[in-house]
This record gives sequence, C-alpha cells and structure tokens, in this order.
Amino acid sequence: MRFAITATLTVLMFAGCSPDGPGSKLTFHPVDGDERRYQVYTDMTVDVQRGTRQLSESMSIKMLMHYGVEDQSSTYKLNVSPEYMRLNFKHGGMSSFEQGDYGEKELRTALKEGYTVTVDKENNQLVDVTLNTSSQKLKAELKATLDHLLNDQLSRPGLMHQLAVKKGASQIIKGQNGLPDIRMTVKDFDSELVTLAIADTNQDETADPHTRIFGYAVIERQTGWLVRQAVVMHVPLPPELRDKGTFRIVSAIYPESWRFNHDLQFLENAEGYELITQEKTDPPVPSLSSSTQAMLNTQGVLDTYDQRFLLHYAHLGLSPYMVGEISASNLAAYDENNQALAIPFKAAGAFQHPGLDHDDAETSLEILPLGWDKTAQALEKLQYIEATLNYHATEHIQVTVPIKPEGSQVEVEGAKVIVQPTDNPYEFLIQLIPGETGYFFPDVTQIDKGELRYPHDQTAADWLSLGEKRLLAIVLQGHLPQELKVKFLDTLPDAVALTYRNYAPEPIESTTVRFYDLNQARPENAAAPITTQLLFDSFQQNDEFKTATLENLAPFSTDAPDLYVTLTPEQAELCTLQETSGLTEKGTPLHFAPPPTADNTNYGATQRMPQQYVYQLQTSDQARLYFYGLKAHIALTCQGTPVWQPLPINLPELSVQVSAAALLGEGWEEHARTLPIKRFLRQYRFLDQQDRVLAITAPRSQPAVGNPLGDKLFDYVDESGHIQIMGLVNRVEKLEATGTPITKTWQHQFEPLPDFKALEEAIQ
Repeated sequence: MRFAITATLTVLMFAGCSPDGPGSKLTFHPVDGDERRYQVYTDMTVDVQRGTRQLSESMSIKMLMHYGVEDQSSTYKLNVSPEYMRLNFKHGGMSSFEQGDYGEKELRTALKEGYTVTVDKENNQLVDVTLNTSSQKLKAELKATLDHLLNDQLSRPGLMHQLAVKKGASQIIKGQNGLPDIRMTVKDFDSELVTLAIADTNQDETADPHTRIFGYAVIERQTGWLVRQAVVMHVPLPPELRDKGTFRIVSAIYPESWRFNHDLQFLENAEGYELITQEKTDPPVPSLSSSTQAMLNTQGVLDTYDQRFLLHYAHLGLSPYMVGEISASNLAAYDENNQALAIPFKAAGAFQHPGLDHDDAETSLEILPLGWDKTAQALEKLQYIEATLNYHATEHIQVTVPIKPEGSQVEVEGAKVIVQPTDNPYEFLIQLIPGETGYFFPDVTQIDKGELRYPHDQTAADWLSLGEKRLLAIVLQGHLPQELKVKFLDTLPDAVALTYRNYAPEPIESTTVRFYDLNQARPENAAAPITTQLLFDSFQQNDEFKTATLENLAPFSTDAPDLYVTLTPEQAELCTLQETSGLTEKGTPLHFAPPPTADNTNYGATQRMPQQYVYQLQTSDQARLYFYGLKAHIALTCQGTPVWQPLPINLPELSVQVSAAALLGEGWEEHARTLPIKRFLRQYRFLDQQDRVLAITAPRSQPAVGNPLGDKLFDYVDESGHIQIMGLVNRVEKLEATGTPITKTWQHQFEPLPDFKALEEAIQ
C-alpha cells in the first residue's frame, strides 16, 4: 500500500511542477500566498513475476490536492497536501475520512502532512523535496521510492525553464534511475493556455519496451500554473521491491471546479449508443418544468457505497430533459441530535440522469469530506447532510445546422457544432463542443440513422489503450468529446436541428434539503423522498400468457395437458371464471385458480401490480394441474364491458395525496378496513400528466405494511385520511362496467392418457 500511495504522490509532484511562463517563454512564476486545488485521479496496475507465477494487482486513487506557495527571498516553497483521499484495491482500501488500523497510522500522518518542494527563483532549479512527516523511518522509505520512480528533474516546478512558446519547440529532460529521456513539446497555444506533449524519447528498437511515458499538460501561459494534465507511465518496478515486473500509472489532474468526474473503466469500454431517429418534421424543443415542480422534495438520499459520498435528489414526475441546471452549496453535516458536525465538504459537480429505482429524473452529486483524523471521528456520528440546492434559469433553443458536402459549423455562446464530411457523401461526423454555460444535446433531427461515439486522441502513442487515448482527448479539449455519426439514405436535407441548452451562472431559486442514509436513519427521523413509482412493471410480463379483449379472449394450453385463462386487471375485477360442468378428479372438484408459481397479488413487496392475471384449471387442493381425457366447460361472466371513468375530484396543483373520503364517500373507514389493497388498485387508478398509472405507499408511521394477502386499504390511509400516491396526480379514475352483462363460454377436450403398453410393444 505504501508503494501505491508513494507512486501516486510522485505523479502529483510531476503534475504540480508543470511548466509555463508569460509572454514568449514558459517559466513557472508563483506568487507568495498563491493557493490552488486539483482533483487528481490515478489508476495503477502492477504486474509482478515471481518464479513461474505472474501476479497482478490494480488500484485506484482519488485525491483533492491543495497547493500553497511561500516566497522565501531567493527560493520559493510549494507546500502540497491531500485534503481528501480514497484508495481502492481489489480487496480493500483506505481513505482520509475513515480511521485506519494501527498499521496505517504513520502512513496516514505522512499523507496528511504532505510534502514541500523548494526551488531556486533565479534559475528554477530544484533545491529540495521534503516529506513533512516527522517519522524519519517513513520519510526515508518514501524518499527512496520517490527517487527511483521519477528523477528530480521531473518532480519539481519550473520543469521547462525559458521554453519558447511556438509550435514544435521542445526541450529534453535527461532521464535518471533507468528512465528514458523525456521530450516536452509545445503542441498548441493561445493567449491564455499552452499545451505541452510529454513523451519519452525511446525510439531505439533495442530500447526497453517496458519503459514508456506519454501525456499532455495544459498550462496557464501567464502564471505557470497547471490547468489539467494526463500522463500514462509504463515503467519497471523500482529495484528495492526485489520483484521483477512493471507498473502502469494513468494519472489525470483536473481543476477543483471540474464537473465531469473521471472513470477510466468507462472510457475503456464505452461503445456509445444508437440515436433514436426523429420524424422528418422538427420535434418540439424538450420542455422545461417550473422550478417549483423540480424542487418539490425536501429530502434526498445519502449513499455511502464504495467509500463515496453521493447525494441523490429525485425530481418528481420529470424526465432529465425537463430539469434545469442544479448546483449545491452550504453543505453541512449533523448528528442524531441535530447538532452540527465540524466536517468541511467539497461538492464535485451535479448531473441529471434517470432514477435507478424510481421513474423520475434524479440529480446526483458527489461530495468530498475534507480532512483526516478529526473528519473521520466526526463522520462516525453522522446522521444526515443538509445542503442548499440551487435551481438555475435554463433555456432550450432549437438550432438549425446546415448539411453541406464540404461541411459546416455553427456556434452559439461559445458552444459549437462542427459537421465534417466523410468518404461516403451521405455520411457525416458531427462534433459537439460545449461552451462555458451551455451545451448541445446529442439528439438530432432529419437523419435516417445515427450513433453517438466517444472519440480518442488520434495522435497519441500506439502503445496506449483506447481508454487512455480517450482520457488524453478529454485533457486536450477540456471536456468529454462526443461525436455523432449520422447517415442519410438517398437525399441530403438542407439542415438538421439540435437542441442547445444554456443556463445562468446565478440561481433563481434555492431550497434546503436533508439527505439521509435510509438504511441507517431511524424511521421517526427520516422519511424517504417522494419519488414516482408506477403501478405496473412491464418487465414482469410473461410473453407466454397474453391478455386480450373480451371479444378475442380464449383459454389456451401449453405443450403439457394443462389449461389456462389470462385476464387483464380490469377483467379480473369485473369477471368471474368457472368450470361449470362439475368436473372432479378422484373426488376432488376442479376450478380455476392462480397456478402455484404465479404471483397475481404481488403488491406490497414490490409496490407493483401485475398486468396479467393467470388462472389455471386445477383441483381445489392444487394436487393436480394436468389432466387426460376430461372435457372442461368454461364460463367467464362479466358485469359489463370494463371502462375507466374520470372521478370529479378537486385535486390541488402538484398533489401527491388523495382523500379517502373523496373516493369512497361517507363511511369510508368501515369500507377501507375490509377492502383488500389489491382489489382497491383494480377499482381505482391514479394517473400523472403522462397518463402513467401510479403506485401508492403506506404512511410513514406504518413501515411494516407489505403483506399483499393481508393488507387492507385502511393500512394505506394516514391519520389525516389521505392516501399517499407515488407521484404527481393529474386525475383519478374508477373502473365501471358499462352495457349489459357478458358471458363467454368455451369447451376444451383434454387428450386421452397415452397407451403406454402399445408404445412398449411398438418399441419391441
């Protein structure tokens, strides 16, 4: 573990020392009191050869690094310390916000205290690198590893002293300790930024193939501070580890305000997706909800899975396109007595996505608890986190993009759409480049076929993986590159349309939200946030048992000697299914009932109702399900044709409750005590603005409700006489039987029992 963290610190030193300078020369120019923070992500793989065994270990590290400058006359000091760290191995890990075991005490102290780099002002030459830990033993161990991982030339500020700012200009840093020479080349620049390509000079065919370095650094031209960087290193293990092998470090450094997070595994495996082709007519721009509807919930969910702190906030009844930009501020932690805990937090960006366990859009936010031992101690008392969620004014604009054989480009507020031709005159590549306060959705009109892809850096070294090349493209462009490959069958349209989304930097509305870990919070202190749950789960349908209208309904058999009838929920409520001839099997009557494996009453455990009610002919004791030689007479008697009728109930705007008295009338309590919940949900339905049928939930005071066979409607009514609906109710409907009663009859002849004796004789 020490080696892994030391290697990461070394790469951080490399990052912290990235070059630059004002005017026509690159030189690091720190100012006394300067402070910077960077998000740092490191993925490491170590391969070790021990005899005939090949061992491999992988780990990932995330840090929030603080850099501070002290001016000391002829030198300056750069103090570097991780304010947050999370390290994951295959079988464990450690973090800054969890108290480690005894063996980690010294290492945690060393990490908490960081290190100091001292550099000569006049020539930017390294004077010293000092680990701030007071442990001389640990200091010696880590320093030795540092010296072998990256030589002093690569681990200090001002690496490129007086490098000319022009494309192709380069300097070579001599390698030490077995590392190859490194060439730093100006790849691109403008008035604010300089991009450097970092690569080993190992071009000799006889060179060690296990030693490779490649990356990019984007630097502020006037100050010398790093903006972002990615470096991939593939080098031999240091000699003091005594094992032969290599380690590969992929390190990415982003500014403190970086919103896009980092996931190398996603970059390795992302395949994009096929675009949904729109109609030839221009579609409406995705409509945005009001800030009031988007911010209805006063509670959210705190997820601490995998040593991460994630806040999830559901936007009731909305899809991601309907939610404006969300940010968070004023993060604070509290204990079970509602006393504030001294835990500083850093929010690492918010993004919208479909809910994982509900049917709403969800905003997820990763927060970083800063600090070490005191923070770890305080987190043991954590009960909930309170945050201010800010809603920013957001606008959707439909933008027309010309389609021309030579290509085209459209720019809106700094965001760009670049159309590039291909060898096929009917295929084009469309690059989407975001701006500071806006970006384009990947949906595009007027195309016949299309797919979204994640491009990679085409100029990167061949030995890099696809994910590493995509990471380098992110560093070069400052965002996750997205490319649309679109195709037209026979005719090119004059233009296509994309939707541009812009948002204001300042919020227009804010609300205070409490985020609970619902697995730990006590019921009296925390309630689940309101989320949309649909009554029917389409994934629970069994294609073998299909429903039909009353006109087309008929019994059916499988390959076995059985007999089934499948009804819709409406038919199951208004109709009675019987075997009318009085059939028996060994004296036991036959009737229709759900097969033993069917779940026709699953409301409660999953808060879903089945869309198919399957009934099988069987003996009343369920001992026999298959029959031979019998002739069954089946009758389905219905009160009328099922029709859903709207109820004239006055619903408040943005309502998630319905009065039981408004549904059932006077004396509702007695009726509710005897009405099974599964029958109630077949008699009444609650629909949202998208005509989706909503589920209901038990009151917070009755968390034990959930037995689908025993629950009555009364169990789902709160103390005020209201039923809690799992979504925004737009209207309420009641099932009615219209017209005259309907009776349908069928006959079914089961095959005779096979003549096994004749079969035996035929075989002989």
